[in-house]
Amino acid sequence: MVWSPDQGFALSLLSGRGEPTEDTYALSQPVAPGETGRWEITLPTPEQRFALLRFQLTKNGKPFGTQARGLVITLPEQLQGLEDRLRATIEEQIKEWRQLAEQEIEQRMQDFQAMVIEWIQQELERQVGNFLSETCGSSLLPLGIAAIWIYRRHRRSA
Repeated sequence: MVWSPDQGFALSLLSGRGEPTEDTYALSQPVAPGETGRWEITLPTPEQRFALLRFQLTKNGKPFGTQARGLVITLPEQLQGLEDRLRATIEEQIKEWRQLAEQEIEQRMQDFQAMVIEWIQQELERQVGNFLSETCGSSLLPLGIAAIWIYRRHRRSA
């Protein structure tokens, strides 16, 4: 389905409560599936040096889809020529934070996997012990426990 300006699609600046504000920018040209819509907007000048703005697509004033966030940094006049360097520094820091987050997620997944494997081994050992106890009687139980102990030592040394 092609989105066209007359269908009520717009990009809205969100309030602190996450509701669309009066700062809404209508779609200026049709956007076909797989294409990217573009808006040229004038951002409000924040009173503070840093402002996190949130936007969301709307159709006839009703929000839909994922919110987009943007950080607006107002530079003092003496730093106006450093925009490109500042942007590169910020992008590099964001890249570093993403890498750290990905490493943390990977480590947590490995830890979780190890916990699951250990639990499965313990459960199997418990089930084997129950099986030996029920089928062989209590006279062979020490032999079964010894077999499990040898198996575990062999797995740890491998």
